[in-house]
Amino acid sequence: MTTKTESWISVENLRRDLRKMVLTGVGAAFMATEGAADMAKKWLARGEKAEPEIRKAVKKLADRSKTLTEKTDTLRAKVNGQVNKLVDALPIVSRKDVKELSRRIESLTTQVEALAKKRGK
Repeated sequence: MTTKTESWISVENLRRDLRKMVLTGVGAAFMATEGAADMAKKWLARGEKAEPEIRKAVKKLADRSKTLTEKTDTLRAKVNGQVNKLVDALPIVSRKDVKELSRRIESLTTQVEALAKKRGK
């Protein structure tokens, strides 16, 4: 049997090695945190440098979008105008025409009924 001093794995060696491993892990965590903070600072600085360029690009896109919207609205109005002219030129009956005709028929019916009452007296 071996004695305490002869054992290659002693309690003191385990404690010492365990302490080193824990401190190594703690040190690595601190270094990672510091590294992440440094990286975040670099990213922020780069973003702040790029901000004017980004604002300029966004404004350019917004202006282009506004221009395209205005052109689209103008084109839509022209197309609608041409379609309306075409519909008016064709010999087709529209809802508006049917409603107007119905209104006139009701008016004439009322007049005929009034005349019929006068004659029937």
